[in-house]
Amino acid sequence: MLQRNDRKGRRVWRVKGWPVRLLAILLLIVALSHFGWTEEVLESVPAPAGLPVITVLCAPGLQGLVEQVGNRLRMARLAELQVKSAPPESLLMLSVDKKLNPDVVLTEGKDLITLLVQQGLVEKTEPVVLAADRLVLVARVEPSKPDPIRLLKNAGVGRVALPDPERTIAGVHAQAALRKIGMAKDLASRLAIHSDADAALRAIGKGAADLAIAYQSDVVRYPDLRSVMVFPERSYLPILYIGARFKNTRHPQAARSFLMMLLGRGSAQAWKTAGFSPPPLKEDM
Repeated sequence: MLQRNDRKGRRVWRVKGWPVRLLAILLLIVALSHFGWTEEVLESVPAPAGLPVITVLCAPGLQGLVEQVGNRLRMARLAELQVKSAPPESLLMLSVDKKLNPDVVLTEGKDLITLLVQQGLVEKTEPVVLAADRLVLVARVEPSKPDPIRLLKNAGVGRVALPDPERTIAGVHAQAALRKIGMAKDLASRLAIHSDADAALRAIGKGAADLAIAYQSDVVRYPDLRSVMVFPERSYLPILYIGARFKNTRHPQAARSFLMMLLGRGSAQAWKTAGFSPPPLKEDM
């Protein structure tokens, strides 16, 4: 019910009782829905006046972590993020999109960054190594501790899922690791090529594969799977994630603050939880 309060000579109407308050909230939700205020529209509301909006291009595996750090950046009122995730070949196209005009790029490996430097889009001194990853053998969660080499040798035809080495960096690393440990020929008939690491991991859940090779950061998104073996570091090239500001960024200071926040101690746990490892102590760009 509504109760009038005029103790100070003013007429103030207040909602009394939780049932009435709940009804008022429901009516508000209905009204917003009527005018098209869906969740997607609410998420597209622009940042508060004066807060710079920086556009970040990133590898798909980094999107969740980037959005977490972006929330901290906004709470500190340093910047608002617009995140675009895409595979390397698409990141290159987005990097030269004058309409998008991105401010920061976060990518897996050095190839894209090197190309952007050569094209004059990124200063040579800008790139910084943010984190590393590990190549792992993945299986369904089991109570016992399996012997990974035995699992590989006993796998049936087409029962080891592999990201496509023609389309993914993860697939290139997986092939190199198998050759280095001397199992590429033995496993040739046992491998099944999938479009990417997520497709390879989903194959286990669907029962189409017993094992998969992927990054540790991929596995953490699948609670019913676990890493049963980490491939030796020397069996594949370092898996690095690199960030850089674009030369033509509209907000150089905000972009720098974002990269520094990614590198800071406050983000260390977020990187670890997402399955990444600290970057090498020294890595030449």
